[in-house]
Amino acid sequence: MNIINTYKKVLSGELKRFPRKTWNNITVEETKTIVDYFLNDLLKWSEEEIRNKLKFSIFEKYKLCGLMKYYSNSPYELLKIVYPDKNFRKENIKRKGNLRVIHESFDGGSWLILKKIGKNQFECVGVYYTRREAYNNKIHFMEAI
Repeated sequence: MNIINTYKKVLSGELKRFPRKTWNNITVEETKTIVDYFLNDLLKWSEEEIRNKLKFSIFEKYKLCGLMKYYSNSPYELLKIVYPDKNFRKENIKRKGNLRVIHESFDGGSWLILKKIGKNQFECVGVYYTRREAYNNKIHFMEAI
């Protein structure tokens, strides 16, 4: 069965979820096909919208968590495979899990984090830190991704 047809059935409710082992046997071409369908046909997002709006919770909402599991739950890793010719920056794509990223735009919260961990902003662009590190440094205002 075609992966797009299966995905349409999952979205419509005809199937409760993807059949078992769907993602184990998926090829790179099928991955490209389903992600292209998802972003361009279903969401109808431009390249700029993909950069600004794409995060793990969108994949979760549209029932593609199983696919994301094979790309470390990282939309950025998936986009590198699907769109190798486009230059998506890792700092702009949000990821699920225990990791938070210090973005290039340093607001008050980022400044406080940098002050607590004793680094300057140039050392920390794109640095990931865990919730445990934030807790240990008494930083409790993390925004959920």
